[in-house]
Amino acid sequence: MVTVALISLAAQLPLTHSPIAAAPITILDFSAADAPHAAFFTRLAEQLPQVLQVVRRRELPALINQLAGEAQRRVDGDEIAAPPHYLVIYGLHRARDLRQEESFGFTAFSDQPVAPNPAQQFTTILRDGPEVGMHTLVWCDTVTNLNRTLDRRALREFAMRVAFQMSGEDSATLIDTPAASKLGQHRALFYNEEDSRQEKFRPYGLPAADWFGPAVAALSHR
Repeated sequence: MVTVALISLAAQLPLTHSPIAAAPITILDFSAADAPHAAFFTRLAEQLPQVLQVVRRRELPALINQLAGEAQRRVDGDEIAAPPHYLVIYGLHRARDLRQEESFGFTAFSDQPVAPNPAQQFTTILRDGPEVGMHTLVWCDTVTNLNRTLDRRALREFAMRVAFQMSGEDSATLIDTPAASKLGQHRALFYNEEDSRQEKFRPYGLPAADWFGPAVAALSHR
């Protein structure tokens, strides 16, 4: 599903780069090293370097700091027509630096400047970014892990959500209805909070080579 979203965005995005990145889509990839498709996004970015760039775990603080600064700059300048930029986080449950619970603690007094807090900066991006063309897509494995990073207010910044089969309580937390608890295997619910719309659908699999290859080639030469 994330791959299809990336291809769909790449097909419609202009190749006018934002000053914050080399490409209009940044993928913060937290894939496990032993996952079956661990290098997939890297290969995709190599085929579409003008559109996609992949960032790894160790680069998270610098990237979030950069994006938060750009969001604030755009807001201050009322740049509602600024070039779009998409931050895609694959594996939010592994992004420990973005967890609110990791951002609290005792700090000793020092003359040294305090380092930016990625968790607080991420909240700023979610809250202020969409109005000035900066959007975020995330995938997380469970609602429990999602709650470790996003509180109720931050979750509301995601107007569009997809839920797979889960408990009624988790479903109510994520999409305000226990409907996802009634889903069968290989089914999901799309939920749009703005109009309270629900739509059941069959989730996408990884695109087959006979579709993926020509699609990427067409995007590379446009």
